[in-house]
Amino acid sequence: MIIADCIPDTLPHAFTIGTFDGVHLGHQALLQTLKATGHPTAVLTFAAHPLKTLTPETAPLLITPLSLKLILLKAQGVRLTIALPFSIKFAKLSFDELLKSLPVSHLILGEGASFGRDREGTEENVKAWGQKNNIPVEYLSKTIPVSSQKIRDAIKSGHLLLAEQLLGRAHLLYVPAYTAKMSVSGLVMPPDGAYLLSYYSCTKASRSRSKEKIMVTLHSGWAHFPSSFVEPTILAFNPRESHVL
Repeated sequence: MIIADCIPDTLPHAFTIGTFDGVHLGHQALLQTLKATGHPTAVLTFAAHPLKTLTPETAPLLITPLSLKLILLKAQGVRLTIALPFSIKFAKLSFDELLKSLPVSHLILGEGASFGRDREGTEENVKAWGQKNNIPVEYLSKTIPVSSQKIRDAIKSGHLLLAEQLLGRAHLLYVPAYTAKMSVSGLVMPPDGAYLLSYYSCTKASRSRSKEKIMVTLHSGWAHFPSSFVEPTILAFNPRESHVL
């Protein structure tokens, strides 16, 4: 997967746009529809949640920080991910100015999606833009009752099995190399306690977890590990085995 922090000069791609926090089942269905176009697939997302810039006091805790989100998007077969820094200047960009800047062959969005200055990029306006520019535009109906906020609420309350059902996989924790203790204050985590987590390969984050397990303690916004990791590691919460002390 190609990762860019600006819009590259490249061949046309089938695009989708969104925050994609969690890369949950709804996101996965959208990404599979992108692949079905037969064109190279691309995601326009953000390095941080837009509300971090617009209204920091209401910004949600993240299910997947950028490093983990990129791994999960790659596992879904995305060819190009553009992770833009969200700024006030970007927020003032009109939806058609943004779309004109993208190397887009197809545009597929989720039901109710809107973007651009004053959220003027509604389904009606974006479809009209697509018709004018001969770009196929499709909005997918929400057939799966899942949202990032539902998942955040489930994790925060300790309902890890529900979170797993909505994500289509276990809730994950990305740990950088040489880390024995890390802050999780910006991430949504289950209640403080000790949890038995399984190892994931960073390159196989969507596949079955390994049999190797580790006890991780969550306390006051920090995750503590028995020892540091020599390479970046993904850990998976085990809903049926995790326990709070």
